[in-house]
Amino acid sequence: MEMYKANDNRYADMAYRRCGRSGLLLPVISLGLWHNFGSVDVFSNFIQIAYAAFDNGITHFDLANNYGPVYGSAEENCGRILKKGLGQYRDELVISTKAGYDMWPGPYGNWGSRKYLMASLDQSLKRMGLEYVDIFYSHRPDPQTPVEETMGALADIVRQGKALYVGISNYTAGQTEKALAVLKEHRVPCLIHQARYSMLDRRIEPDLLPLLKQEGVGMIAFSPLAQGMLTDKYLNGIPDNSRAAKSTGHLQREQVTEEKINKVLQEQMIIKNTLEINLKQANARKDSIMLEYQSFEQENSNMQSEISDISKNSTQLNEELTGTENKNSELEEQVVEKTKKLNSLKENIGEKSSILEEINIEIANYKQKHEFIVEKINKAKDVINSLTKELDNIKNNSEENNVEISARLEAIENLTKEANKARDLTEQLNKEIEEAITEKENQSKEHKEFFEKREQLSERISSLDKEIYRLSSQKEALEEKSENKEAYMWNEYEITYRTAAEMKNSDFTNKSEIRDNINSIRKQMKSLGDVNINAIEEFKEVNERYQFMKSQHEDLMEAKENLLKIIDELEVGMRKQFKEKFEEIKTEFDIVFKELFGGGKGTIELTDAEDILDAGINIISQPPGKKLQNMMQLSGGEKALTAISLLFAIQNLKPSPFCLLDEIEAALDGSNVVRFAEYLQKILSLL
Repeated sequence: MEMYKANDNRYADMAYRRCGRSGLLLPVISLGLWHNFGSVDVFSNFIQIAYAAFDNGITHFDLANNYGPVYGSAEENCGRILKKGLGQYRDELVISTKAGYDMWPGPYGNWGSRKYLMASLDQSLKRMGLEYVDIFYSHRPDPQTPVEETMGALADIVRQGKALYVGISNYTAGQTEKALAVLKEHRVPCLIHQARYSMLDRRIEPDLLPLLKQEGVGMIAFSPLAQGMLTDKYLNGIPDNSRAAKSTGHLQREQVTEEKINKVLQEQMIIKNTLEINLKQANARKDSIMLEYQSFEQENSNMQSEISDISKNSTQLNEELTGTENKNSELEEQVVEKTKKLNSLKENIGEKSSILEEINIEIANYKQKHEFIVEKINKAKDVINSLTKELDNIKNNSEENNVEISARLEAIENLTKEANKARDLTEQLNKEIEEAITEKENQSKEHKEFFEKREQLSERISSLDKEIYRLSSQKEALEEKSENKEAYMWNEYEITYRTAAEMKNSDFTNKSEIRDNINSIRKQMKSLGDVNINAIEEFKEVNERYQFMKSQHEDLMEAKENLLKIIDELEVGMRKQFKEKFEEIKTEFDIVFKELFGGGKGTIELTDAEDILDAGINIISQPPGKKLQNMMQLSGGEKALTAISLLFAIQNLKPSPFCLLDEIEAALDGSNVVRFAEYLQKILSLL
């Protein structure tokens, strides 16, 4: 069979939303495996649904330990789907599972105890063939188990690397608030809350949804279509292939009542009417926008007409201005002529005074007409200027509007490109953060395992020492008991065990002779008094016990030697690592010391070069202009600056995410404070 290959354009049309205040993006639609993925269903349908979902950008697959039926079968089928080909895209998937409802018989197979949650998740991972799940839920609150135990188990599951995030399901607002508070104490945030939510069940709206928004917790709904009740599936009865028709489904025939169907129809009618109202409002808005557009077009046409009229008026006024200027020239010529005529008439002033008066009157009239014409010309010029400015403004506004529209379109396009780049960058950063977190968790896990192994070895050695002491005491007791038995045989019978063994005679075959010997011996024994007839058997038992304890003692001594070898190897490695890091700190301390003191020399020495793990450390300081001396012989300010130098040397070699400096410069004088500030500025510039 050909290996599954996902659709290359699977992320093109799907929208993703951030889950709470986390960095995790989830698709707006997730695939739940509650029903239709159990052992009673058809596997070919599962795999087609799963592939179709992923090909369309659905990356979140939601399960629980008891999904089926039968319990666990949905997780098993999910594991089969992953093996068939979907598993190659594991890093593109968000797989979640839950524990809280009935899973296996007995007192440890449900609710919210630490034992149940831990065991259930281990089983789920094994069924799905995964090393971890992305989200692990507490499926329901446990009224008998303290919430501290349940949430503590979720926090430890994250620390163990078996889940990246944790969530809760079916918790009320009050229960959710308590659970979130406990998780905050463990510094493991609650990523998501799963609750039943649909038009038929809106209980979470008054108090739970505001709480989740306030706390920054994501919300995901299950049964948003009420298992098909909010579709048209059950409007004409119960189809044979529907969930309600199956005896194994959570939705049964008796739950599909006429009342619920009528309620659904009522809800659908409400939705339909709401959509129709919204459509009418949208159409009305559309008509209004069209009218505004038409009005704008008419206004634009009117403005174009006005611009044309203004241009025509401007031409006409220019022509009138030209005519007026020509007329003014003619009048000026006439004035010149009249002036000449006046000059000629001055000679006959006495005779022609009346003519002069008439001419003066005519001249005044001409002057008045001239002033009127000039005033009219100035007014015409003002009108032309205002019209020209208005025309320029109209043109400028038009150009500005076009420029603004182009600029906004370009800005929208640039913002779209930046948003796409930001989304790609965010996805890349999220991947890098996840890789860094994974690497950090692996390193922390290895570090923790090393110290746990060391602690286990120490405990094992301690227990072995105790066992050796106990066995030694037991051996001494047994030896003492054996000696007492031998002393008893000697005191009572004056015979040793070896002698008694040598006295055994195989020639005694005649029963009558044996009886006579027995009777004789009995008489002798009676004459001897009371004896312990079980001494020999007791000696055998003691000797066997001694040999057994001796072999155990030898095994324990061998184990002790092996453990001592392991400890020696660990000690050698620790000595090597300590010596290397000590030399690195020593070198870096001298560098930082010279920078902070402006010269001098700083070094550190071990008090015992042989036993470096138990040795003390001497800090040797030589400020500029002073002799080399122990740190305790320095002044208060010099001690503080030397200590600061050592702290920064360690920080430079092993940087931490953040460093808190709480008034460490309090003992420094003015010049040393300046050096300290300059060094801090240098460090900050390198970040």
